Amino acid sequence: MGKDFQFRTIYGRAGNGNQFVGGKYSFGKAMSNGFKWANRGIGIYNAISINNQRISGELDNTQFWLEEGSNVISTVAPGLYGAGWSIGWESGRWITQHSWYQTFKYDVWRFYWQLQVGPPSYGNRYDWEYFYNNYRP
Repeated sequence: MGKDFQFRTIYGRAGNGNQFVGGKYSFGKAMSNGFKWANRGIGIYNAISINNQRISGELDNTQFWLEEGSNVISTVAPGLYGAGWSIGWESGRWITQHSWYQTFKYDVWRFYWQLQVGPPSYGNRYDWEYFYNNYRP
């Protein structure tokens, strides 16, 4: 890839570049350092944002430490490991905020409860009242 971010097939990989494509090692190193510092900046921004959410009461202590721990892993872990962790964590958060996921999760727990105590009836009404009163989405 050249300095203009265009892939060029006429330049071979054997050489170390020229005035048009730049050195393949120095250009790659410079881009790598740029991404590394951008990641660290985003990590610091996220740490401050998570702390502000805890102060405002949006997060309890457990959620705060989980979020900060995930932020540290995605910021400090090298290369693809940190990126993979970050993508997985944020994808999971995005999925769990949808109503279809919450409905699915409720149906799974209700089905599991029904296997344990049987279908709702007068005889096991206290078990089902316990389920309805204590289920938290």
